[in-house]
Amino acid sequence: MRQDPADTPLVTVMDNLDASGYRSQFQARDGGLILCFTCRVEFAAARAEADLIFRLEGASDVADMVTVVPLTCPVCGAAGTLVLHSGPDASPEEAEVLSHLERSQPSEGEAALRPMVEHALDESATDALAPRHNRRSGAQA
Repeated sequence: MRQDPADTPLVTVMDNLDASGYRSQFQARDGGLILCFTCRVEFAAARAEADLIFRLEGASDVADMVTVVPLTCPVCGAAGTLVLHSGPDASPEEAEVLSHLERSQPSEGEAALRPMVEHALDESATDALAPRHNRRSGAQA
């Protein structure tokens, strides 16, 4: 039986995304901006190439909610993760960035992404999570 995706440990999701090529990191900034730690450039969250959004809850406290967003920097092409607190613990910057990312996600196609989400939650499989630009070109992460 598969566990509830929200119950997946953050370290499992992060390890699987790292193994899939999402090795850079991003940070939410004021004004709905995201900072890429690779090129040190801020860009609008609306420009982010977000591949998926994972919502996780704390094991001991479901109010400990985080959102993990694997994305690609539109400036330098670095693939990485943006980890945001969500719910009552979210900073104003995190809440604003998350609202832009949620609006930019396609409303259809969630079912098509489900296998990728399940893959990210499976500790033994990471190949389907390759950053979008690597999947298109066939490049190895």
